[in-house]
Amino acid sequence: MPVLLADGPMITDWISAIGQVLGAIGTFAAVAVALAIAIRDNRRLVAEARDREAGVARLVTAMVRRDVGLTFLEIRNDSPETIYHPVVELTASGPFRYRVTGQKVEERNGRFVVADSRDEAVAFVPPHDSSRLLVEMNGTSSGSVIVKLGFTDAAGRQWVRLGDAPPQRELTA
Repeated sequence: MPVLLADGPMITDWISAIGQVLGAIGTFAAVAVALAIAIRDNRRLVAEARDREAGVARLVTAMVRRDVGLTFLEIRNDSPETIYHPVVELTASGPFRYRVTGQKVEERNGRFVVADSRDEAVAFVPPHDSSRLLVEMNGTSSGSVIVKLGFTDAAGRQWVRLGDAPPQRELTA
């Protein structure tokens, strides 16, 4: 005896189709949420990596100091890594000019004096150390001096620090 089939879709077909549509929407939503979480996590990791990179650079400072009859530039490296190729530019407020001579300054018996050696350049500053260089002034200045310090960290990244501002990484092409 032949079995008769319905000509139109049955209610079970509609229920099955609705279930498949809801499953597809749920799958799409799950993929979108997973992608959003991955992007946010990647941004966080990148920000943490930048912060770690800048950690060494934040611990490197340069300032002009004055002692009895002596003006000098002090480059301090309080980081656990050596810095290389420090380059300094001095800008004074007012009509005064400063020039770093390159002659080293040492601390002896609690006073700063010009060193006997004539080393003209500082190639590196060791960890937890400082380098001091003599500064010549044209005129007498009671104003402030802005120090722009550029250097390369142990990983080869180049940094620039202007005064007390946070260091900025210089990206090379």
